[in-house]
Amino acid sequence: MPIITETQTSREFEKYWLGNKNSSIYIRSTGEFILVFPDREKKEIKKGFGEIFWPISGEAVFNLDKKEYLLSPGHVWYYPPDSLHDFHPVENFHYCWLTVAGTDSGKFFSLMQLTPGLNKAMTCPVYLFRSILDDLDSVSVSSKLNALATATKLLAMIHIMPHDPGVKKNKIIYLIKETIDNNLDNPTLSVERLADANGIHRGSLSRAFKKCFGITISDYIISRRLQKAAELLLSTDSSVSEIAALCGMNSAHYFSKAFTTKTGSTPSDFRRRK
Repeated sequence: MPIITETQTSREFEKYWLGNKNSSIYIRSTGEFILVFPDREKKEIKKGFGEIFWPISGEAVFNLDKKEYLLSPGHVWYYPPDSLHDFHPVENFHYCWLTVAGTDSGKFFSLMQLTPGLNKAMTCPVYLFRSILDDLDSVSVSSKLNALATATKLLAMIHIMPHDPGVKKNKIIYLIKETIDNNLDNPTLSVERLADANGIHRGSLSRAFKKCFGITISDYIISRRLQKAAELLLSTDSSVSEIAALCGMNSAHYFSKAFTTKTGSTPSDFRRRK
């Protein structure tokens, strides 16, 4: 069941975090909105938080760096912290939004591989927005961490491609992506092994994967492992070494170095500060 069922512009259902806001990353707000043409959001610079807009139906024009982009289902829009928010619907625009605040919020979005503007995505996972909404009802630290962990899962879904008839001819590439997602704990996961297992030349596989998903296989593997690590750091008490192993990295030193390079924080600092 959607959070909103009205057929006119409405922001009746939304939640903002009411607890301690001193963390370097925290979920600031989430909700669902129907913006009915010709109404529009106020054009202004949003300080201190990044925001995503995930369409359910309808379309809207978003502006970034003096250029216009059409946002429709199958894509997500990301405005980084301290950016000018400027968009308007071209028809009734039904979407979910999520804001992440704190001094490290920009690094959090970067870790999740979001780029300012349009990002390809699957159908809006309204159930995850609802889960975050429920956590924001509480001011407890555990609820705050649960909301952040759920947001990590949600943002990790953004680069999953929407289904279309063209997928069939690239089915093997999508199956390889699924293999990666389901075997992040396997330290032998690599371009070479994936190519050998599927009888494809390494170079051909690499080019086809990047064409489909806009990222190399090696970068995708490390990115998904670090995303999984961030989720485990927030949702478990496992040690850094244990988390490294669960993410397919036998070397805790290499894991810590890669995580620090990507987020600007060591795994221990990331967990403590969040």
